Amino acid sequence: MQSCTELAKSTVPNFGKAYQRYRRAYIAAGYSESTCKNYLRALSQISLHYGKSFHLLDDGQITDYMYDLRLRKASHSLIKLLVYGYRFLFQVMKTPNRSIELKGNRAKVKVPVVLNQQEVKSLLDPVHCPNLKHRVALSLLYSSGLRISELLKLRPEDIDFNAHRIHIIDSKHGVTRYVVLSKLMAKGLKTYIGNYHPEKYLINGHQRAKPYSRSSVTKVLARTLDRAGICKHVTIHSLRHSFAVHFLEQGGNILQLKEQLGHSSLQSTLIYLRVAKAGYEDLRSPLDVLYHIP
Repeated sequence: MQSCTELAKSTVPNFGKAYQRYRRAYIAAGYSESTCKNYLRALSQISLHYGKSFHLLDDGQITDYMYDLRLRKASHSLIKLLVYGYRFLFQVMKTPNRSIELKGNRAKVKVPVVLNQQEVKSLLDPVHCPNLKHRVALSLLYSSGLRISELLKLRPEDIDFNAHRIHIIDSKHGVTRYVVLSKLMAKGLKTYIGNYHPEKYLINGHQRAKPYSRSSVTKVLARTLDRAGICKHVTIHSLRHSFAVHFLEQGGNILQLKEQLGHSSLQSTLIYLRVAKAGYEDLRSPLDVLYHIP
């Protein structure tokens, strides 16, 4: 079955060329290719709706389509992709007189699924994850709070054992940063490198010149969760969430966490304060302090 993007390429005049120009401009600007695909999927849907390429639609047509999405109770995320997709188009076209607003109810902020520390220990236990390569992959995601895309791009030379840090190159927002390398993780990595001798990629696929795949890591996680008897709805990204929450619970600073995670906005990092329990055990009401209640 064809995706909406492929269908638009084959049925909507001028869409294919507009698609390629948009994609080249977006990637050249240093933005994420996966985000670009999401924007273009939303733009392909409006193109199919009108039978006309997205870049040729006027403001009235865009507004009418968004109104139709609201009537059909389309998700806020779909509408947001369309709005942001057009904002970039207007920027590329250099048409400051054209704008598009995101109105209406914001999507509900979802509290991330987080593993507690005992569950993380169980997940990384060799009994439940016996393969060293698999264990290293899951451990890196948790111990350094990595995105899966960052893990799969890692090269052996990105690991600085002396400074206990990992060099993340060209992350989600095109930013280069350093993240912490756990001392225990460093020890495990040295064993892994000694056994597997990775070359181009730290975690390589079946072909040594290619990285391990996202789907393979997903399957490894699912099997390990099953062996460990963990029934939460855990995804690969849950390991990054768990790192963030545990970092705060152990007294970490929210600004340090923002830099560690590579967030462009502090708002993205603040969500973890909703989950973290740091300091609650010692929290005292001002009333008790006022009356010297121990």
